[in-house]
Amino acid sequence: MKESPEVKKLGTTPLTREAFDALSRRAPKDKVLQKLREYAFTKIESIPFVSNTHPLWRHTKPELFDFGRVLSASPTPVELQVFNGDSAVVKGVELLNSTDVSSIPDSIVSELFFADKNSIDEDASNYLQLAVTLNTAFLRVRKNTDVKEILRLSYPIEAEACQTPLVVVLLEEGASLTLFEDLSGGKEAFVFPRFEIILRDNTHFNLVSQNRLEEDSRYLARHRLHAGRDVNASIFHSMIGAGVARLDLECRMLGSGTALDIASVYIADGHRHVDIHTVQDHLFPHCRSDLLSKGILHQKGRSVYHGYIKVAEGAQRTDAYQTNRNLVFSKEARADSIPNLQIKANDVKCSHGATVGEVSEDELFYLMTRGLSKVEAENLLVQGFLDEAIMRIKDETLLSLIHEQVMQRIEYDRKGSCENI
Repeated sequence: MKESPEVKKLGTTPLTREAFDALSRRAPKDKVLQKLREYAFTKIESIPFVSNTHPLWRHTKPELFDFGRVLSASPTPVELQVFNGDSAVVKGVELLNSTDVSSIPDSIVSELFFADKNSIDEDASNYLQLAVTLNTAFLRVRKNTDVKEILRLSYPIEAEACQTPLVVVLLEEGASLTLFEDLSGGKEAFVFPRFEIILRDNTHFNLVSQNRLEEDSRYLARHRLHAGRDVNASIFHSMIGAGVARLDLECRMLGSGTALDIASVYIADGHRHVDIHTVQDHLFPHCRSDLLSKGILHQKGRSVYHGYIKVAEGAQRTDAYQTNRNLVFSKEARADSIPNLQIKANDVKCSHGATVGEVSEDELFYLMTRGLSKVEAENLLVQGFLDEAIMRIKDETLLSLIHEQVMQRIEYDRKGSCENI
């Protein structure tokens, strides 16, 4: 596929007023969405577009994404199903798509995008996503609803398509939900979604998000979680697909007593490039966040991890931890890890760490003396390395599924070595 010429114009947006108006004519007649898109386009006009000198784009060059393709963005309805089932009807749960009706309430849009300023949103690519969004979905779980079923959220990803959905999930007070986001297929696609999760007080939420897109696709996602008081949440991302994949994950603690468990695994092999940016934003006291991100690299694979722990002045008694670990199988592979702390309170426990290491020859030798072949020994070490993160998935069904698919991705049971990842 030929790249759009706009991709070469670093620092300039591909979205002109004429192109924006043309997209608007294809968008749903949703006044709330129209207001948001117009706001985002105005912001794009007022700030420079992303370039190689932008602090959040120095390691993942903007030209890796063909931003010019947003001009051909197409609306795609978001689908909701019970995991391993056909029914999407669950008491206390509703999903609205803007392709049918106005979906996201105006008050929610104002809360998410107009209430306060967020520095990461000053990255023009985030405004670009909102400006070219042609479909929104609003998933609401009603107050005190305990959803026993796993709900699977997905949208069909067509070959060579550019898809830019905006998904908002709202758990009202006392609700609980386990949500599985499953993305697969999409030959030569550009998948450019935004995912906003609002967790009101006393909610329980588990998210497992899986990227299994085709190798020649591009994935650029922005996920934000807004957690109220006494929230318990687990967030897991499996980044094993797409030739270039970037995830921006921001978790904001907006009430005391909240606990967040955040984990991810990724594989960068061949010429794949994986980039994960995280923010653990502690705005209230007595909150905990624990992040673990682990990756496997081989051949000319490249990974970038950029993490921030932020603790506001009044967020005393914060516990915040951030760990990134990489296992490298090739001298040509490269892993960059940039952890950061920004602490304005004085009664906190915060730490961050990062490692990049190779497979231990001593461990391989030990396992081989116990009767394992080199392939089996390597696979066992890889499994043990990634399992530390995968085991953080709270739901046993999803844990088993992710474990199986990750092991298949690294060809765990294939005769060969990890050099064939």
